[in-house]
Amino acid sequence: MFGLTYDGLVGPFAPVRLNASLTLDFDDRRREFESIFSRVKAQGLPYGSEPYAQTDMQVREFNGGRTVYFHELNGHLLEIRTKTSAEDIARMKLDAQGTHGPRQWERRSDGSHR
Repeated sequence: MFGLTYDGLVGPFAPVRLNASLTLDFDDRRREFESIFSRVKAQGLPYGSEPYAQTDMQVREFNGGRTVYFHELNGHLLEIRTKTSAEDIARMKLDAQGTHGPRQWERRSDGSHR
């Protein structure tokens, strides 16, 4: 419909490439995350810590970053995060290899661990 390239699922995600060289980054991801997340909460939108736990009202914390999933007003599932997927995947690979020191477990905003 939009003429964009879709190469298939990557885990539960469906990445869409805008073009060969365009990426969207924020200079201050934490501030941008908090700004967006505060609007999500102000709208009373349910949010969640995982793509399959979209309404648990928790924030996923992993690798020093935060991630939230929510459905915007038209029903599309969106994700906001303070670390890129590439940064998190690299950390998971190091953890799996045992080469990154003690494993940093995920922590949800209620203090529970996964």
